[in-house]
Amino acid sequence: MTDDKRFKPIKENPKVENSLAESSETQTQEDSIADSVEQHLLGLENSNNEKLETSQIEEQGFSEAELSRLVNTEKLQSLLNQSDEFLGHLSSEVEDFNEDNHN
Repeated sequence: MTDDKRFKPIKENPKVENSLAESSETQTQEDSIADSVEQHLLGLENSNNEKLETSQIEEQGFSEAELSRLVNTEKLQSLLNQSDEFLGHLSSEVEDFNEDNHN
């Protein structure tokens, strides 16, 4: 047999192996955190884009002719009358409640 150092088995150093394993695990955790942050930022960007589109739609003005064509005036008047009746009833109930509590 030869005394060539290239063929001698190298003694393993557990400290080095543990350090490498911890380094690999830390890198994986950092990659995972980086991926999570990136996904979160992309989600925020998409949310901001949706809000911008919504606000642009909400700010769109309608002409009087468009509104009259889109809105059923009879139905709108019926709903307004119902809300007036409801609010009137609610107001009287609140007044009755206040009178009962003050006496």
